[in-house]
Amino acid sequence: SYGISNFYKDFLLNASPYLLMNKEVIDLGDVPVCIMHGMKDDAVRYEDSLVLLNKLSSKHISLTYFKDGDHHLNDVKFLKILKLFISN
Repeated sequence: SYGISNFYKDFLLNASPYLLMNKEVIDLGDVPVCIMHGMKDDAVRYEDSLVLLNKLSSKHISLTYFKDGDHHLNDVKFLKILKLFISN
């Protein structure tokens, strides 16, 4: 049987061309983009958000860092900020 471990191995070996951060430019057209990143994120370095911002083609990008935010940003205050971005 193929098995779940073989699936993950194949995924990791073949996913590289599809990873956004491996691209020079991420062409989304000129749609608005909201990047929110917690500075206490222990899964993704918050500096990577700036790298992402510089790769995006859009001219309408909002990048917000939260000193007290972690990887999940699941507090109501973060959702309110996202809602405000979407409503504009």
